[in-house]
Amino acid sequence: MKGAYNCFWDFEKEEKWLNEQSKKGLQLKKVNYFRYTFEEDATVNYNYKLEKLIDKTNLQENKEYIEFLQDSGIEHVDTYFGWVYLRKDASEEPFELYTDTASKMSHYHRIIAIPSAIIVFNVLVFFINLFLGKESNVADFISGINLGMAVTLFTFILYTFNKIRKLKKSQILFHI
Repeated sequence: MKGAYNCFWDFEKEEKWLNEQSKKGLQLKKVNYFRYTFEEDATVNYNYKLEKLIDKTNLQENKEYIEFLQDSGIEHVDTYFGWVYLRKDASEEPFELYTDTASKMSHYHRIIAIPSAIIVFNVLVFFINLFLGKESNVADFISGINLGMAVTLFTFILYTFNKIRKLKKSQILFHI
């Protein structure tokens, strides 16, 4: 077993990195926070895909969906924070989870749902600390953290919306 640390904003870049690791003989076994655990096996090359689950609270539906993917020849490697890590032997047919623009856009919308809620929470706490907090370094520090998180997540959401915009633009071009 071999471990590596990495952090990604973009799941497609994470997929690319995992695929590069697989070509080097490192096959993903587990994901936890920013730590990836790999098993060394140069005899196989996998194509990795990630998917954000639709509803983390509906565990039965998610389990059935993962079973459906496994019945289709896709291996479920791990699930972490609502993300499913999947792989398929790279020597087989191309491995795509989303073959149409509408499903790709839907996936991007699922990705930004949680960060959007976290932004609202952080902005709310920021204003509560700003207007109701007593003048103290601790309240100012917490307000700064809340505002920083909101700005960071907002940047991520803008990045993701730009991808959605590009998909919509390509969809319009191909439908004319």
